[in-house]
Amino acid sequence: MEVPIQRGNTLSEALRNRFFWVLILTFSLSYLSASAIRVHFIPILTDSGIDASVAAIASGSIGIMQVIGRLFFAPLEMRTSSYVMVGGVFAMQLLSLTILGMSGLSVWLIIPFILFFGMSFGANTLARPSIIADTFGSAHYGRIASVMVFFLTLAGTIAPVGAGLLYDRFGNYDLVLVITVVLALSALTIILLSKPKSPHPEIAS
Repeated sequence: MEVPIQRGNTLSEALRNRFFWVLILTFSLSYLSASAIRVHFIPILTDSGIDASVAAIASGSIGIMQVIGRLFFAPLEMRTSSYVMVGGVFAMQLLSLTILGMSGLSVWLIIPFILFFGMSFGANTLARPSIIADTFGSAHYGRIASVMVFFLTLAGTIAPVGAGLLYDRFGNYDLVLVITVVLALSALTIILLSKPKSPHPEIAS
């Protein structure tokens, strides 16, 4: 049985590719935004006057929506490009954070936030490997993806700590919410302005 040949860019080629660093930047911005909210979600709600038990249920519901998000976006991978998927995920995250940042947050506004944030958080884990494989091929996917994961892990570690420091400094989450919206907007804007060129000839063949 003939084994299919894996094609794609090497790690060194990916590191010299501008779009690779665009992906690292945009996903890092997205992770900074999402991780800060995910870790501090319950305190954000209780700080807004929402009952702690309701906040706990809302936090648990995000996990459910993450699974639904993966199930919803998985079939789309066969129908649309990974680039469009990433843009859609970033747009959904921005919408959710805009809702969360609205003044006078109510229980009813939590529902659409959970829906959009949870689905974007879950779909993000599918969109990221998809666009890496589509852009740089599968031959050296592991090495290429591991470089991005390093930056995302760093972002996911820094964000909750930074959010906590800002809360301690100002006594509320207002600035944190503004920053997360700005980060999500930046991620979406940058990816929309940085559409990748045609795949490497070896990948396309």
